[in-house]
This record gives sequence, structure tokens and C-alpha cells, in this order.
Amino acid sequence: MITPLVPMMRDGMATRETVLVINRAMSAEQTSALLQGTAIVSAGFDTICAEFLARTKPDYILAPLLIGDLDILDIAEKLDGLGYQGVLLAVAPPLPNPRLIKAEVRALCPNLRFDVVLAAQPLV
Repeated sequence: MITPLVPMMRDGMATRETVLVINRAMSAEQTSALLQGTAIVSAGFDTICAEFLARTKPDYILAPLLIGDLDILDIAEKLDGLGYQGVLLAVAPPLPNPRLIKAEVRALCPNLRFDVVLAAQPLV
């Protein structure tokens, strides 16, 4: 479980963090409850490009572990290729060994700060 995100400092002033949620990583209710006080931007995988990241400046990115033909490796590799060096959080149902996923993503995309968030309830 992630604790709600806290304000960051930019240019000496406290500001809300921006969280990019890719492909409905969580239901709207779960996202609102978890990310109180943050600016939430939602986008599909195909929307993500260098210009979009520069415009939204996400502090965190939440993405589903698996959705359709995509998995978190596809998302991580795209973000890494675009130069994103922030935090990527994969939202997943309970898993037997999330450390294996963490190790694989971190090995392929060492510039990303990556972790897995285990959701106790269904994600959508």
C-alpha cells in the first residue's frame, strides 16, 4: 500500500505532485482515495510521447501490470526510451513474488525508479 503523496518543493514553493495514470491503472474511486491532494492526469499508452511528458511533468506514473497486449515492461521501456527518470509504479493484484518483476524492470530500465503496488481489491 502507498501512503498518500505529500507536497513537493519546486522553485522554493510547495506544490502538489502530478501523477500520470496510464490505461486506468486503478478505478476512479481507488485513484481518488490514494492520491488525495495530487494533480491526476489520465492517458492511454499511445498518448505517451516526449512532448506529453514535458507538458504534464509527472512526478509519479501509475500503470497496470498487465492490460490487453501490454505489460509493464512495454510501458517501462517506452518511458525509458523517452528519457523519463521519475517513479513508475505498477499496480497489480496480489502476486506470489513481486521481487521478480521489480528485478526484471530495474535491469532493463535502470534510469526508472520502479516498484510494484499490490492492490487488495480488484483494480477496475
